[in-house]
Amino acid sequence: MKVFSIQLLFLLLLAHPLKAQSAIELNRDAEQLLTSYPEKAKTLLQKAIRNKPDKNLEQKIKLNLAIVDRMQGNFNQAINASTAILSNTSSNEIKASAHNNLGSSYNRTGNKEKALEHYIAALKIYEKHKLSREAATVENNIGLMYQNLEDFDKALEFHTSAIKKFTNLNDQKGLATSNNLIGIVLANQGDLEGALRRFKKTYELEKKENNAVGISEALNNIGGVYHYLNELDSAFLYFNKSLAIDRINHDYSNLADGYNNLAELHLSAGKYKIASHLLDSSIYFAKKTNYHQAYLQALEMYILLYEEENNLEQVIAYQKRLLKAKDSITQVSNRANLNELEKKYQLEKKETAIKEEQLKNNNKSLWMLILGAGILILITLIIVITQRKKVQLQRATIENMKNLDAERTRIARDLHDNLGAELTLISSIIDVKSFKSTNEHDKRELEEIREVSTMANDALRDTIWSIHKHELTAEELKAKAIDYLNRINIHPQIKLSVKTDKSQTYSPSIALHLFRIIQEATNNALKYSCCTELTVKILPNTLIIKDNGIGFDISTAAMGYGLLNMKARANEMNAQLTINSSLEKGTTIQLDF
Repeated sequence: MKVFSIQLLFLLLLAHPLKAQSAIELNRDAEQLLTSYPEKAKTLLQKAIRNKPDKNLEQKIKLNLAIVDRMQGNFNQAINASTAILSNTSSNEIKASAHNNLGSSYNRTGNKEKALEHYIAALKIYEKHKLSREAATVENNIGLMYQNLEDFDKALEFHTSAIKKFTNLNDQKGLATSNNLIGIVLANQGDLEGALRRFKKTYELEKKENNAVGISEALNNIGGVYHYLNELDSAFLYFNKSLAIDRINHDYSNLADGYNNLAELHLSAGKYKIASHLLDSSIYFAKKTNYHQAYLQALEMYILLYEEENNLEQVIAYQKRLLKAKDSITQVSNRANLNELEKKYQLEKKETAIKEEQLKNNNKSLWMLILGAGILILITLIIVITQRKKVQLQRATIENMKNLDAERTRIARDLHDNLGAELTLISSIIDVKSFKSTNEHDKRELEEIREVSTMANDALRDTIWSIHKHELTAEELKAKAIDYLNRINIHPQIKLSVKTDKSQTYSPSIALHLFRIIQEATNNALKYSCCTELTVKILPNTLIIKDNGIGFDISTAAMGYGLLNMKARANEMNAQLTINSSLEKGTTIQLDF
């Protein structure tokens, strides 16, 4: 079956004011010509580079040159230039464009797996930043790749998605490209009338946009349909019009396809000598651009030509050339790998959607939101007050430190008498409402709110404990740890041990950090480790929490909020936190400060 070809349209949108004004103007003018007159665009881009633009603009200009290389069939040059830009830029816009250009270039050289990797990388960036036009362009490119693999249903899926986006945006160029690509799918599926309607619609859209490359593609594909319909004069006319435009634009890869199309036309008419000359031209341009698909097609038609002439010797010779050419194409994509790459991308999209839905569902209760915000403000206020007092302690004189001790005691008392009383009152009111309520759903929500209030009250008491003195002893920290363990130990059969160096003292902030780490580590151990022994050692410059539980594999374990919180506290203390654990051998958490 005749294979339709398409030069992918790609428009890089730039709108950043930069220093080198003349370079900006040249680049902007070139971008308007990229898809219609690539050779003119190339001349302008080369002038822009000579004007010494800044780094960001220079990368954009070089990427536009790489796009021109691809459009003119210089695929290896386009790949090398785009890869270099990708490794040197921090701009998401440039990264996405470079990935897209690499995808299109690898696709034309036959490396489908590499092409899909880069297309998906571009698509992720565009979707993340809600850039529908650019995402639709990449979807068209992926659809074309599946066309080359003759998976037309999958191709139509991507082209249909793209045309919906372009319709919403009223993007005429995008609609022209999508209609052309859908026309190719319909032609390959045998719906020639549907394909012809699509190609003629594409032609009208491209004429309005004055896009020479797009006009050439539409003419070429209209000629292909007439060839299928055996209207050879019409096919010949449209093919030649398309080739004339490609010659002006130096579009070598399209020239390779165009000469193949004309050769096939003459071959079917029995004009073997003319067909041979045209195939030689196609092979020349295919080799010039490393366009393997056109090269293989030309060799296959040469075999048909010599079969028609009963030239068995040349048939065998060209069959050998064809096999050798196929064997020499490196990195031929594995179809299973392509499917796996796409499935992975689709799975990631579904997981993102699920997470977004879960996030919405988690924000159901207005009560919980209000109370949670209030507690967050309260904790933030307490931390701010504590940090301010820490700075004051460092700067104050001995006399001021005495006054500060009195002030600290007053704050602790106020927090206890006011906020503590308010939180206790909230818990009491909730208990009364829960008792009176006959609605089980309301009772469960009220119970959840009461638990949050109780936890906030406990957190407030722990903070008051840490700030009501100028310094705290290791013995006081030990007592606080024992009190906490007795409160949370849901398995009284677990042997608990807290040891300390009685002579050690700590500042309030250090004591609070140590206590919070003890809280987090012991709570995790009691909940998840299935241990029978749990030991806490508070040494002069070391804190050790050890259990004899089931342990876990550190290399594969997810870094939860609790572990991250302990690491954050260690960083604030300028301390080193070490976690040692292995399956069935327990866990040891050590803090050196």
